Amino acid sequence: MTVQRTPLHSRTIQLDGFARDDGLFDVDARLTDVKHYRMTNWPGGSLNAGEPMHDMHVTMTVDADGIIHGLQARAAAHPHQVCQQGAVNFSRLVGLSIRKGFTKAVAERLGPDESCTHIREMLQQMATVAFQSMREARHQTYSSAPQKKPVLLNSCIAWSSQGDWVKVRFPSFYDGPNTPAPDQMDRASFEARLKREGYLDTEIKRIAPNLVVPEHTHDFDVLAQVSAGEVTITCNGEARTYRPGDIVDVPAGVLHSEVYGPEGYTFLVGRRHKAGQPVQ
Repeated sequence: MTVQRTPLHSRTIQLDGFARDDGLFDVDARLTDVKHYRMTNWPGGSLNAGEPMHDMHVTMTVDADGIIHGLQARAAAHPHQVCQQGAVNFSRLVGLSIRKGFTKAVAERLGPDESCTHIREMLQQMATVAFQSMREARHQTYSSAPQKKPVLLNSCIAWSSQGDWVKVRFPSFYDGPNTPAPDQMDRASFEARLKREGYLDTEIKRIAPNLVVPEHTHDFDVLAQVSAGEVTITCNGEARTYRPGDIVDVPAGVLHSEVYGPEGYTFLVGRRHKAGQPVQ
């Protein structure tokens, strides 16, 4: 049985992030509320269907560390004149950090009875968009200063200091269990495996960042363990990315390509040559 529904209210929130030429970032937010019927009891008279009852605009300016440098808010449509003053008061948030604890810091600096509820509701989403907008800048920071604590550490399950992502990408901040994954092993065990399986031509190699190696084959078997960085190897149209601790197994004659990550790639590699084949 189909239930008939009558539209009553629509809220639209649009958020956009921008990089500025002065090194800062802007997040623009707009919230609009409209009714799908004519309101006759609206302050100051009536409000036609589709006419905004709320139209709030906010621009937040932050730096790459998440510090607010500017916050401008205005109410283009609102039910009461005092709503405009509530929007202006958000300028008090300049100087706060949008990192963990942002919502609490906002409440301490700006009370609910001094501000606009609808603009407050957008602030956390604006902070999220700000972090998404500065992703590439953060990546460059992490690459140039890998020991710097990531802004997003312990901000969600994916960025848990005990999770796989932090273990691989930011090992110095990993504080979880050190049990190897099923497809990983410690260095001593891997070296023993190389000897046991006849990979006697071994070395530690380092590859430059962002190197792309087109499709090719080897005339020897390759077994390697990743020490740092990452590589994506594509065989038969299937791509797999290998990170620290992972084992890379490429048999002789298999056509494959390699794409190395932005931090380069360090690995212990063993080669197993055919009998009588010279070691290169």
